[in-house]
Amino acid sequence: MLGAYDWNNFMTAPEPHLFALVGAMSESPALANDFTENFDFPDRQWEHLVSPEATEAYIGRFSGQ
Repeated sequence: MLGAYDWNNFMTAPEPHLFALVGAMSESPALANDFTENFDFPDRQWEHLVSPEATEAYIGRFSGQ
């Protein structure tokens, strides 16, 4: 359950790419829904937040929806 630990620490001291994700979620309900549905899956959530590149790829999956 290392993902839960990493995700929690990230949220208490967020890096700039989290704010890019929040901005993208404000424009994409599908992205926002996916993000919130992953709250029960911290390992999966962490995969999307582990780096700016991972977050950008995650956002990109929902562009155009």
